[in-house]
Amino acid sequence: MANIIIAEDDMPMRAVMARLLENAGHKVWPVSDGYEAADALKSKKCDLLLTDIVMPGLDGMKLAKLAWKNNPDVKVMFVSGFAQVARQDKEYPKEKACLLSKPFNLRELVSEVNRITGTEAIHPDKPESQAVPAEKIVELKSQRNKRRKQH
Repeated sequence: MANIIIAEDDMPMRAVMARLLENAGHKVWPVSDGYEAADALKSKKCDLLLTDIVMPGLDGMKLAKLAWKNNPDVKVMFVSGFAQVARQDKEYPKEKACLLSKPFNLRELVSEVNRITGTEAIHPDKPESQAVPAEKIVELKSQRNKRRKQH
């Protein structure tokens, strides 16, 4: 089990990731922006910061640098539809960070979280029926487009 802070400004995406990782046995603190994540990093024991790159205010790249300044051992997983932004930044340690591009398969998210944290996420207390189906594909662009059409 890993302790994970999820910094994601897209509420549906944040909720899906949090539920999936909790059902996989991880302790998760979901927050809606970089400033909330920075506060959580000060008060929570965190093994992994899972952060979107493009967020209003404190973006994921600045948040990661702040996290490493306060805790050099914390791992960071960037999750973004703007993968090229993270690939261009040379200041983050590659051995402590990885990038998962949106859209991604939920099984891929759990697998990458387990890989970077060195954990095996199995939660024996939760029946399979409560788990989010791993086959579901999270399509960020289509989710945002649907919400925009509704408003």
